[in-house]
Amino acid sequence: SALGILFPSMEGKVTDIDMDRIRFPGPDVVKCYEIIAASIRRNHALERLTWSDNGIPSDELADLLIKSIIENRVIKRIWLENSFNQSGVNGCRALAA
Repeated sequence: SALGILFPSMEGKVTDIDMDRIRFPGPDVVKCYEIIAASIRRNHALERLTWSDNGIPSDELADLLIKSIIENRVIKRIWLENSFNQSGVNGCRALAA
């Protein structure tokens, strides 16, 4: 997929990622989140991450995203807005995990 090529090629180069109002196709949503989370975890040039108005479809995917952010210790600014509490996803639980 294009996402599978694009995100790994940005690792170590991109300092700012702005994911705003992104919709992933239903059958591919888990794979998309896995690619993005792996890239966030490994991109040690990343300083700013914005994740806005992207409804996270499950607690498991919320956990995956939050864990990748926590594991990347160089991100200085994180903006998570209007992404949790969609379809019952518990953002507080994800952040506490």
